[in-house]
Amino acid sequence: MFHYPVEFKLSIEDFSANNLIIANFNSTNLRCDIPKEFNGQARALSPEDYYMFSMISCFFTTFLKLAGDVGLIFSFKNISATSLIDRGENSKPFVKVVSLKFEYTTDDTEKFLKLINFTKDNCFILNSVKTEFILDYN
Repeated sequence: MFHYPVEFKLSIEDFSANNLIIANFNSTNLRCDIPKEFNGQARALSPEDYYMFSMISCFFTTFLKLAGDVGLIFSFKNISATSLIDRGENSKPFVKVVSLKFEYTTDDTEKFLKLINFTKDNCFILNSVKTEFILDYN
């Protein structure tokens, strides 16, 4: 069982004039840059990339943990994700939708689908944002 609250920390190592942000997180260097879509140089992942990745990776790591706990045998293939930024209330931009698409095989389709839906409902990052999260799988 997990005990809440859980705290995560990140330190910014360099916030340079050339718009490249470098951080250290658990001895891993992360780099972030402005994407080309916003007239950046795209020398590293963008905040939008990290945002989408955080949602997708939270979903999959939660699923992997739960599937391991119940001994579910499965595999994923053709995994892809997209995000859509739009203007919302008061014309403020936000990530409106993140879509995750994949194909799967499993030894127990009923258990797999139940676990997919449980994961979507219980992934803490998905529950922390107003972004719509769409699953497309077969």
